[in-house]
Amino acid sequence: MKLSLLVEEGEKLSLIPFNRSRDLKYWEEIGNGAADTHVFTREKPSMYIVTDGQENRLGVVGLFYQEGKPWTEIAIDPKYRGHGLLSKFYELLAKKHGLKRLWISPNISNTASVKSHEKAGFVRVGEEYGKVIAYKDF
Repeated sequence: MKLSLLVEEGEKLSLIPFNRSRDLKYWEEIGNGAADTHVFTREKPSMYIVTDGQENRLGVVGLFYQEGKPWTEIAIDPKYRGHGLLSKFYELLAKKHGLKRLWISPNISNTASVKSHEKAGFVRVGEEYGKVIAYKDF
């Protein structure tokens, strides 16, 4: 089942359930080898491939829980970075799972990701183990 959200007039994004045997290599490629496969061992993991209206893969977004809080993993395909997709991926995920708040923890050294998340409205609340801790309310 696909969940679509109108992005722009005539353009839709869809969440397609992640299939490890089919999609893991793609996730590793677009994440520059930094795909956190430990997400599958965490509480209630849900991973998705995000596609556009033409079924082009735009990236991967996922959800897991840690200490009762919803956290996310994301990787946007390099071909589509810089087009405002970060917020749209998270909106889809929040809507699909009925989330009111979503937590992230990008690496501090990944300044592009940290800046993109701040621009998307994530509020930085601290740092831990070389990662920024931030949240966004929906």
